[in-house]
Amino acid sequence: VTASKKYYYCAVLLSDGTVFRMASSAHDIFTVFMTSIAVVLVMAILIFVLTSFVAAHMTDNIVKPIERLTVNGSIVPGGAYPELMPMLERIASQHGEIRRQMAKVSAQKLQLQTITDNMNEGFAVLDRDGIFLSANKSALTFFGSTVRNAKYTDVAENPIISEAIGAALGGEYKTAVFEKDDITYRGIFSPLKRGNTTDGAIVLLLDITATAEAERMRREFSANVSHELKTPLMSISGYAELMMNGMVPDEKVPEFSGRIYHEASRLSALVADIIQLSRLDEKNSDLPFEPVDLYELAKDVQCNLRQQAEKKHIQLTFSGESCYVQGVRQVLYEMLYNIADNAVRYTPDGGQVHISA
Repeated sequence: VTASKKYYYCAVLLSDGTVFRMASSAHDIFTVFMTSIAVVLVMAILIFVLTSFVAAHMTDNIVKPIERLTVNGSIVPGGAYPELMPMLERIASQHGEIRRQMAKVSAQKLQLQTITDNMNEGFAVLDRDGIFLSANKSALTFFGSTVRNAKYTDVAENPIISEAIGAALGGEYKTAVFEKDDITYRGIFSPLKRGNTTDGAIVLLLDITATAEAERMRREFSANVSHELKTPLMSISGYAELMMNGMVPDEKVPEFSGRIYHEASRLSALVADIIQLSRLDEKNSDLPFEPVDLYELAKDVQCNLRQQAEKKHIQLTFSGESCYVQGVRQVLYEMLYNIADNAVRYTPDGGQVHISA
C-alpha cells in the first residue's frame, strides 16, 4: 500500500534473461461505491420515473374498458386488451341479472304494498326488538301515523295488545278480542320464525264489529226464544198433568182441553216463526223478489186482525194508497202482521189502532 493506494505487481522472465515488471493501482469496494453512488441514484430515479409512467399507462389501458361500462351494464367498444372482453362481458351479464332481480324485487314490493294498503284489516310487521318495520293504512289508523320505527310498548295503549305482541315476540301464537272507538277487533299475533329463532312478529287486526253484534243478537234471540217456548210448554204440561191425575171435573175438561189447544197453537206459531227466521238467516236462501203492493198487504192484515180486535173492543181502522216496493211478499206480510198484531195485543180494551199505508 503506497499513498493510500493499493498496487498489484506482476514480473515475467523474458527469454533474453531480462525481467519485465508491471504494476497497477486499484481502489477498494467502498471507494468504488462512494464514487459511483451518484450515478446509481440518478439511474434509480430515472428507472422509477420510467416504470411509474409505463405502469400508469398500462393500468389506464386495463381499467379504461371497465370504466366504460355504462350504468345499464352495456359495453362501450374500444380497449387495448381484447383479452379483457370475456371478463367485461361476464360483468355486464351479471350487472344485467342484478338489474332484473332488483326490478323483480321492486315489483313484488310494490304489489305487496298495494295489496296490504287496500286491505280493510290492519297488518303490521315487527322486528325481534318489537320495532314496527312496516304497517298498512288500516294499521296506521289503529296505532297512529307515527308507528313506523316505534317500539310497540310506546304505541299499543291497550294492555291486551301489548301482552299479545310480547307473547308473539317470545315465539307464542296469540289471539285476542278488544274494542277501540266503538269497533270490535280480533287481533291475531303470530311469531315470525326462521328455523327455531323468532325474528319478529306479525300483527293482523280484523274488524269483527258486525259479527260480534250478530252474535250478541243471536244470544238475545236464543234467550227470548227459550223464554217464549218455556211458557206454553209449562202451561201444556200443567194442564195435562191435572187432567191425567183426575183433578179436573168433567165439566172443566173441554175448557182445559181448549187451553191446551191454545197453548199448543201458540207453541206451533213460535216454532214456525223460528223456522222462518232461520230460513231468512241463510245467505243462500232463494226467496222470490217481486213488486209488492204495501197497501194490499196492509189491507189483508187489517182483515185478518179484525176478529181479534173485536174481542177486545178495539177500533181497528185503515187508510192509505197503493205503494209498490221490490221484496218478498210473504216476508213483508209477516213483518206488517207482527207490527199490527203487537199493536192490537198490547192496546188496552176499548182502544184504537190505526194502520196507514
